[in-house]
Amino acid sequence: MAVAAVFFWAGQLIHSVVGSVVPTSAIAQLRPGMKAKEVKRLLGQPTSIDEGYWLYEKPMNPGWLGIGFNENGELVGYDHETVLP
Repeated sequence: MAVAAVFFWAGQLIHSVVGSVVPTSAIAQLRPGMKAKEVKRLLGQPTSIDEGYWLYEKPMNPGWLGIGFNENGELVGYDHETVLP
């Protein structure tokens, strides 16, 4: 039992570092005009925020998700590269 728990938590740790940046099912729910707070509720806290641009990344995963917002805080577009499932 203890060995199974160790493998489970090790798998969770590895996925948190190298797993997908954002699930494709969540990306599919993004819609132009969504408010920033709606996007954050859907995707979680971005890795970085820079004047209307949010970036989601994970260590050791070359994939990324970039989201752009207008001056009213509404989603205007996004681009992503999914490398790992």
